[in-house]
Amino acid sequence: AQGDAFALEEDETFALQNRDFGAEGCAGADFWLDGQLVRPACVHGAAPAVQFYLSRTPPAVPGPHPREVPLCAAAPHNVCVRGVPRVRGVCAYARDGAFEVLAVQVEEPNT
Repeated sequence: AQGDAFALEEDETFALQNRDFGAEGCAGADFWLDGQLVRPACVHGAAPAVQFYLSRTPPAVPGPHPREVPLCAAAPHNVCVRGVPRVRGVCAYARDGAFEVLAVQVEEPNT
């Protein structure tokens, strides 16, 4: 049973070429979806969200590109986390094969 447990392990080769987490507005590594480059970006405001942009012509380097169009967003109103009464914000996104991970801000329960 212990061998079946899920564990996160360090994997420096995952999207290393696309990592620039110091970039303004970066919400995670750029990734390919159906042959097109997608860039997750932070949207700051009262309820932080991650906006995904699709590059019409993939840039030579990751980051904002003038030929991008909005694809979709992961926002508090459309993200549900089991056991969490209310998501206040979505801060980051990552993916690796079959797994997708969102970093979220949650509202503390009343005590």
